[in-house]
Amino acid sequence: MAKYLLGIDDGLTNSKAALFDLAGREVAVAARRYEVVNPEPTWVEGDAERLWQNTADCIQEVIAKSGVNPGDIAAIGFTGHGNGLYLVDEKGDLVRPGIGSQDARAVDIIEDYKKSGRYSEISAITLGQPYPGQPGPLLRWIKENEPVAYGRIAGVLMCKDLIRFKLTGELVSDLNDMSGNGLLDFRARTYSPRLMELYGVPEMYDKLPRLAAASHDIVGQVLPAAAKRTGLAPGTPCSAGMMDVAACAVGSGAIDPGVAAVVAGTWSINEVVTDEPVPNVIMNMHFALPGKVLVLEGSATSAINLEWFTNQLGGTAVLEAQKRGVSKFDIINEAVASLPPGGTDVIYHPFLGSPNVHPRGRAGFFNLAQGHTFADLARAVYEGITFIHKWHVDRLRAAGCEINKVRLSGGGAKSDVWSQMFADVLEVPVEVVAASEIGALGAALAAGVGAGIFPDYAAAFAEAVKIRATFQPNPAASSAYRRRYEEWLSLIDLMKQHWEK
Repeated sequence: MAKYLLGIDDGLTNSKAALFDLAGREVAVAARRYEVVNPEPTWVEGDAERLWQNTADCIQEVIAKSGVNPGDIAAIGFTGHGNGLYLVDEKGDLVRPGIGSQDARAVDIIEDYKKSGRYSEISAITLGQPYPGQPGPLLRWIKENEPVAYGRIAGVLMCKDLIRFKLTGELVSDLNDMSGNGLLDFRARTYSPRLMELYGVPEMYDKLPRLAAASHDIVGQVLPAAAKRTGLAPGTPCSAGMMDVAACAVGSGAIDPGVAAVVAGTWSINEVVTDEPVPNVIMNMHFALPGKVLVLEGSATSAINLEWFTNQLGGTAVLEAQKRGVSKFDIINEAVASLPPGGTDVIYHPFLGSPNVHPRGRAGFFNLAQGHTFADLARAVYEGITFIHKWHVDRLRAAGCEINKVRLSGGGAKSDVWSQMFADVLEVPVEVVAASEIGALGAALAAGVGAGIFPDYAAAFAEAVKIRATFQPNPAASSAYRRRYEEWLSLIDLMKQHWEK
């Protein structure tokens, strides 16, 4: 009898494989760093073949570390970063480097869509708001700037789909990912020739992968060559999977009314599960649970800022961590905690990626003075990231979504200091799930449903989702953060004049 589920989670910083038993306990986890590059300041690209090799190495390591019989793995679930673009030719070879979701090379194309009136029609079909890092505008950019590469395209894939293609040879995606990336007629639940015409790439309609009806559907099996590379058993069932934001909602069990899933990862992800799509939000996605909609507000503005801050300005924290034998993030958490809410007047705008507050918004520290310390900067970064989550959560509330509790995941959830800040800023209880690899767990649970291990998602949640800690909002801290947030918003309004130029 099968005893385990494997979840594969590929993002823009790491490839991960996590093996779970049927009670949702992590048996073994492996990760490999995925390096993205910036050929131009607003471009985000990566070696997609290296992404696959990293993933294969992770699978091998998980099997070796756990000592399990590969034949005891019931199914494999897939998740990965949403949007961006991965392209293969007729032979299955990669056409060009992969493009990340925070890539902004197509910002002028988005503005062209707006001026021509196509933006509103695209939005009406997709029930989302197009942005530069989505595959539609990226395909048009490649068509206009890389015509040779464009002519080779035989398959348009998302991140997780590329990895599953390498394992199974199947060009397939799912309703969740394709509705979240703007390639789907949301209400018709299928691709749209008209939509591809609006994007300016009508010839790409025939290059889109076949659609699985549900994220848990089994859509292929591990091929012998892929089994040899990874250590998996040939024929192991592979599910359709879902975008990482949906996998985190599944892995954290955040599906009840009034509960928001907040992911503090590369992106600021803030989402709720509803029965119907919601107007005037960034994204409506078909969800893993049949008949449900995942309503999302987000931008490439979250913990990616902490990684940049640590790499560029955190040398002292790195040295101190090495001296004390702890993580550099422990040192940064201590620095943040050394100042109370409202304890600094430094402000940080976390707009290293593609912000929704303005298409050309940029990151920046403000109000710096000679007496400010590393702690002031670190606290400003934590606050700035948490504030952009609040900005998105407030938009969800304004759209009619009830939010009275949050399930937090991503890098921010690993810090109790930051988790408490989320509770104080959002002014609701924040729950942190026990599992560390929430996205991989969500993908694995979906695969378990598809393979018949669980009769439905409710049974999977009851068995596998457990809460590690709950953080209650502190009224005094919330009051201080409200004042800071108003300053943060006011500065954004002033900066918009500069960004417009």
